[in-house]
Amino acid sequence: MKLTPTFPHDVLPVRSGVYRTRSVDPEDGKPIGPWGYSWFDATDRIWGCAEHGPIMAAQNPEYEFAYQTKIWRGLVKEAA
Repeated sequence: MKLTPTFPHDVLPVRSGVYRTRSVDPEDGKPIGPWGYSWFDATDRIWGCAEHGPIMAAQNPEYEFAYQTKIWRGLVKEAA
């Protein structure tokens, strides 16, 4: 799987979907915890909870994550 560059927490994706994410401390901006996968709802501009895999994140889009500060990377589809 290819990934885009890492985007800062104050830049949000423009499309709904699954992204590779890592939580960021809202006070000092430092990453906390491991990388995971989260659903992003572009309509409501809300991150879902982190999951261990992209399929799990896509199956649970309604679970809102308490901290909405995440750095993220897009998942790039490779040509067949």
